Amino acid sequence: MPMAKFDLDSATLRAKYEAGATVAELAREHGCSSFPILLALHKAGTTMRQGLSPTRRRLDVKAEAVVALYAQGWPKNRIAKALSCSSHLVTKLLRQAGVPERPRAKGRVKCRFCAKWVDPKGVASHERMKHADQTLASRVENGEG
Repeated sequence: MPMAKFDLDSATLRAKYEAGATVAELAREHGCSSFPILLALHKAGTTMRQGLSPTRRRLDVKAEAVVALYAQGWPKNRIAKALSCSSHLVTKLLRQAGVPERPRAKGRVKCRFCAKWVDPKGVASHERMKHADQTLASRVENGEG
């Protein structure tokens, strides 16, 4: 089955696109898919718009808020949860603001009872406080208590 040919005027399409029409709108207007529209616009030398449409941008998430929370020591995933956005967006906003990324946590150890990551200096107190019954049992088993 041969492909359908569309009689598309590249100059007219370019003028409409540069006036603000989207590729999808032009395709609907001409009763075709976006592919022939894109070909015609490319042939006409049109500079294509990039990025998300204004309706898809998260204008409610402000870079200043993200930077402020990150400066307070909040991790990116916690900032994302607090602002109801993705951690990808948080990372993107921090990069755009020129904020250097903190190094990943080093020297953290897993609690042997709950597998939670804790600071090495606080692992003993964490185990005593959160797992008192298990730590007592392990001491008795080892002949320490």
